[in-house]
Amino acid sequence: MRGWRVVAPGEIVWEESLPEPPVAAGLIGVEVVAAAVNFADNLVVGGTYQAIPPYPFTPGLEVLGRVTAPGSSDLPVGQLVVGLTAGGGGSWAEHALCDPRQVEAVPTTVDPMAALAVHTNAQTAWFALHRRARVTAGEHVLVLAAAGGVGSMTIQLAKAHGCVVHAVTSATKVDEARRLGADTVWDRGEPDWAERLRNELSAAGVGVDVVIDPVGSTAGEQAARLLRFEGRHVIVGFTGGGPPTVRANHVLVKNLEVTGVHWWRYPIERPDLVTRAADEIFALLTESSLDAAISSIEPLERAWPAAQEVAAGHTTGKVLIAI
Repeated sequence: MRGWRVVAPGEIVWEESLPEPPVAAGLIGVEVVAAAVNFADNLVVGGTYQAIPPYPFTPGLEVLGRVTAPGSSDLPVGQLVVGLTAGGGGSWAEHALCDPRQVEAVPTTVDPMAALAVHTNAQTAWFALHRRARVTAGEHVLVLAAAGGVGSMTIQLAKAHGCVVHAVTSATKVDEARRLGADTVWDRGEPDWAERLRNELSAAGVGVDVVIDPVGSTAGEQAARLLRFEGRHVIVGFTGGGPPTVRANHVLVKNLEVTGVHWWRYPIERPDLVTRAADEIFALLTESSLDAAISSIEPLERAWPAAQEVAAGHTTGKVLIAI
């Protein structure tokens, strides 16, 4: 099969003749229909992600594919599934491996490519908003990296829940955040964006109830200072280069909550919640109430260059790889 191979930390090569990955106990085999590109794929290739398979391995964390070897699962051969890869058999190749607990069957009412585009990002946004932040209608939600993969889903799911959304993004992506439904949009390159937002909210007698933070670093710290009494800071990632500094005195005085979402634990620990989230997300897709925000669909040979473009912040929404 054709695909990419990571042979050592930071060393990735394209190969025309890779062996099809053997299906180990507890896993299933899938024929890859499409893959996704994520910021985290760069960390996997670089050897800095929290879980790295034994070398060599095929990268690609997300997959859309048809089951070819169901193993001990109850998934039938030919079932179209979307979810995460496992066992070093990533999706940047023509065949991949998955843990059956970490995939969902794609309903026939949903466009498969849209299902792949939103699955992990929308699940992350759903858990950040509903499980960790416990948002209620009318609350003000501040979204960092608002035109990125998680951010684009967070804007839409928060709006669907009746929240007021404030989006922070780069100057080139302001229009995209606004298109997705953000009530206000702020250019992160403007040094006074946080102060201006604070003044606007204060004049209206409101404040930020929830921060959804995939960025961390300085931007995360700026956003956290905007939280009102009993606000919730949900940390999703560190694309800004490192975690934000959490000021314990601010947490104490404002009665704040600082929490995190590593969604990949939920399919194992709470599959019932993942299914509930998937049902809601797929329903929104079916109703055309959720924009999959696919920015481009690339060929398999472009997977690694596309991942580097995502890491550099040159993309919006979701980049997919068609096999």
